[in-house]
Amino acid sequence: MKILVPLDGSQLAEAALAPAAELARRMRDPVSIILLRVVSLPAIELGLDNFGAMASAPTMIDDIMTAAQDYVRATSQLPLFAGLDVLARTELGAPVTTICAQAQETHSDLIVMTSHGRTGFARLALGSVAESVIRESRVPVLLVRAHHQTFPDLGRHQPLTVLVPLDGTELSESAIAPAAQIAQAMHGTLYLLRVLPAEHPNVLHEITAHEAYAYLTQWHDRLAAQGITVHRALAFGDVAEQILAKAVEHHADLVAIATHGRTGLDRMREGSIAETVIHRTSLPVLVFHPAETARQAPPLETTAGG
Repeated sequence: MKILVPLDGSQLAEAALAPAAELARRMRDPVSIILLRVVSLPAIELGLDNFGAMASAPTMIDDIMTAAQDYVRATSQLPLFAGLDVLARTELGAPVTTICAQAQETHSDLIVMTSHGRTGFARLALGSVAESVIRESRVPVLLVRAHHQTFPDLGRHQPLTVLVPLDGTELSESAIAPAAQIAQAMHGTLYLLRVLPAEHPNVLHEITAHEAYAYLTQWHDRLAAQGITVHRALAFGDVAEQILAKAVEHHADLVAIATHGRTGLDRMREGSIAETVIHRTSLPVLVFHPAETARQAPPLETTAGG
């Protein structure tokens, strides 16, 4: 497994380092962490054909790249990475495009990034980058919140809980296996949630609470047979609102949700729900794109005791 952690030299971005290291230590199979420092110059951001004045000063660019390389190498040697396989990479380019391209080129299984959570994406540069990566990446993204604990102390009374909203579609189900892997790695539990809207316009067959619960029970039994601790619950009302409310009610530590990705978070029903949850919760959110999860989801195997 490979975990890509994009860095920009800020403390905000560095808040993703500890969760990535913790996750790497908990996995049974070997994990490599790739620290990526993307250097972006104004000309790149504006899409210009050349660097203008910067092009006449190659030494300046070399100095910037050297400083970036020194930074990412020093970061890779932090004590929190002791005993882990950590690679340092520095690339010149537009942040979002470069992060997504590097995730593909390095065959990464997960991107770990940071945002400010409830303060909103659009007000801060890194938040804007994180939101765009979520939309564009074909690799799952773990979005962690600055100033919030990502993975709870394993010694606490309650285990880590991963909330997985399901709506009966393969899209939503694509989040189950990767979410279960993290839950097992953290000695935690899955909480499967099915939200039924108050009204069901434009459907051929009414979805009853009995049918919905039976659907959850099928997944519950399949996961329990694999030794995964799992619970299930029904809720009624606005889907995004109920996901947010149940995350609080069930003391969730992480929300795992699937989206259509490149089709745009705001263009699809599922995407709109995912976007609302991402913007309004202070919890870490694990965002999946079905094509990638189907291709890359590793076996549900973690360290002993999971």
